[in-house]
Amino acid sequence: MNRSASLRLNWLTLLPLEVGFSVAIIGVCAAICASRTAILQEKARMTEVLTNASNARVSAMEQFSVQGQLATPESGIASTAEADREFSYRYSGSRLDASGALRKGGLEFRLSMTPAVKAEDGWSVIWLCGQRKAPAGWATAAPALSESLTAEELPYVCRDTRVE
Repeated sequence: MNRSASLRLNWLTLLPLEVGFSVAIIGVCAAICASRTAILQEKARMTEVLTNASNARVSAMEQFSVQGQLATPESGIASTAEADREFSYRYSGSRLDASGALRKGGLEFRLSMTPAVKAEDGWSVIWLCGQRKAPAGWATAAPALSESLTAEELPYVCRDTRVE
């Protein structure tokens, strides 16, 4: 047997080993990604809650700009409720509460979106979500609420960090 045929044969004997390693690496990467998929889906569902409540928040800010106080605008809730039947939204004072489950058969959560008003001008409004704290010089209209959600399930904008 000549030398080139011997080298070709050695390469062919190592081929199943190389393919096996490649398949193992791909399998490990797929398993890691699959374990994170459920969390990513839940975060996407939570973002859906915030997006669906945007009409109600805009409606509340419009009434605030006209009346000078944070009222309970029912029109924002009505349009939100029609858009999404899996989550429910309601006002508790000036705070907007959203509730629902992130997965079928999962634990129901409640999450608030609370308006905060800048003390200096009395007209600027920001919405704080979940555990988010108001920045210095801002007063919240109602206490925040976040039930049955872990910090990992909350979007970053709703976590317990200060807005600067």
